[in-house]
Amino acid sequence: MQKYSLYLNLHFQNKKEAEIVYRAVIPDIVKKHRRSCTEIECKHSSIRFKVVALDAVALRASFNSFMKHVALSKRIMEKFPNIY
Repeated sequence: MQKYSLYLNLHFQNKKEAEIVYRAVIPDIVKKHRRSCTEIECKHSSIRFKVVALDAVALRASFNSFMKHVALSKRIMEKFPNIY
């Protein structure tokens, strides 16, 4: 059976922003999923994602799930710059 993979590096303005987004996304990543597996690593001002899925639909669902958290975190940081 063919597996589908996605590798994504997100770069932030500084280490603090990357850590905030990492902490927002990690609870969704650690959940067990039957059709996909996601790994995440925060290094300096970047976050690296690796998603491996059994099918394209599961890959897209995993990607959409954590990207919603990333986008929301970024919007909150932009709206409330003094919060962190």
